[in-house]
Amino acid sequence: MCYASFGHLTLRFVVLCRYKRAVLGYTGEENLNSVQSLFGGMTAGCCSVLGNNPIDTIKTRMQGTQAAQYKGTMDCVMQTVRNEGLAGFYKGALARMGRVVPGQGVLFMTYEKITQLVEAAIMKNKAEKRH
Repeated sequence: MCYASFGHLTLRFVVLCRYKRAVLGYTGEENLNSVQSLFGGMTAGCCSVLGNNPIDTIKTRMQGTQAAQYKGTMDCVMQTVRNEGLAGFYKGALARMGRVVPGQGVLFMTYEKITQLVEAAIMKNKAEKRH
């Protein structure tokens, strides 16, 4: 399967799920606490920037005002490597992390808390129906 088909949101959820499994396996707890969820989301955001920045860099260059200098996508990739090395794929990544990482931390912390509240409400409802 091609990595590009995953997309940044899928990558974030995959990282968060693996993070959650690892933390819960280590702590023995049933749920992540808010701080753990925050760090899980921030980790997922960081991974998504690192994973997707090369693709976004090529896309941006192919759509930008200098797009005519490239014969196609592979030519853009090759020129980037030749002229800038692998670091060329990560131009702007630090600024993007400054936006994505905290936002994903808050998003996933909220997601985890809402999920826990909904699950608790469902379990309470089921218990009340049994009695």
